[in-house]
Parts: sequence; C-alpha cells; structure tokens
Amino acid sequence: MKFSPSSLAKNRKLLVYFKLLIMEIIAYVNIAMLTTIGLVHYYWGFGGQLGFMASLPEEHGEKIFIPDKKQILTVATLLSLLSLVHLCYIGILIVPYCVLIGKYGVLALAGIFGLRAIGDFKYVGFSKRVKDGLFSKNDTRIFSPICLLISASNIFLFYYR
Repeated sequence: MKFSPSSLAKNRKLLVYFKLLIMEIIAYVNIAMLTTIGLVHYYWGFGGQLGFMASLPEEHGEKIFIPDKKQILTVATLLSLLSLVHLCYIGILIVPYCVLIGKYGVLALAGIFGLRAIGDFKYVGFSKRVKDGLFSKNDTRIFSPICLLISASNIFLFYYR
C-alpha cells in the first residue's frame, strides 16, 4: 500500500483532531465529576443528610470531626470553581491568562487530587491506617479512586496539550 504526501497529511490532521477530541472529552468528564461532587456538598451544606455521615472519617465508631455549614459550603464552592479550570483549558471560558490558568491549573488539580488519593496516612486515602467504619470502606472503594482518576486525567491533559 502506497501513501502519498497528501494522504499522510490528512492522516496527521485526523490524529490531531482525534487527540483534541479525546482531551475535550476528558475535560468534560472532569467538569461533570467536579460539578457533581460540588452539588453534593451544596446539598449537605443546605441541610441534606443523605450520605453525609458516611462521608465523615471515623475512628472506633466516633466521627473525627463534623464540619459546620460554612465549611461544607466553602468546599462546595471550591469544587465547583475548579471546573472553571477545565473550561479555560478547552477554550469555552475566556478570561485574562486563560491559557496559563488552563495549562497550569490542570497540573495543580493533578497535584491536589493526587495528594488526596494518597491520603494523610491515618484517616483518608489509599495510605490510611484506620480502616474500620463506613467512611473507610467508601474511601477505599469510591472517594480515593475518584481522586486518583481526576489526578491521572489532569496529568494527561497537562502533558498532551
């Protein structure tokens, strides 16, 4: 099979478009995850109870801390705002320094969520020592893997820009 220079150029263009499409899909998935997690925190911040107690670290059946409404709403707002980094990254949100915010913001998100996935070596993350309780099981099965996924996808976005 012979390839002409024009067919090679077309294939190269298709690969570039495919790469951009994959990067946009990853960014949209991250936007959806961060926004959903933020909305769950807003639900808890405004008094919702479903799943709230299961999301708090515990030791020997006692909750380590119970955040107040202001703390929960702060986390909810920050999680929702983090999705703006991805909107800058894919070019939907245009603000000053948007290219830098998009490129280095995804790197910062990779670091933040990577550290959360690793954990504090006691209560949260894959490195936790306290493994009893509902939170610990949810953290191992749900919370830490989601953080690892967000971290890995942002590393991908940073290096394949």
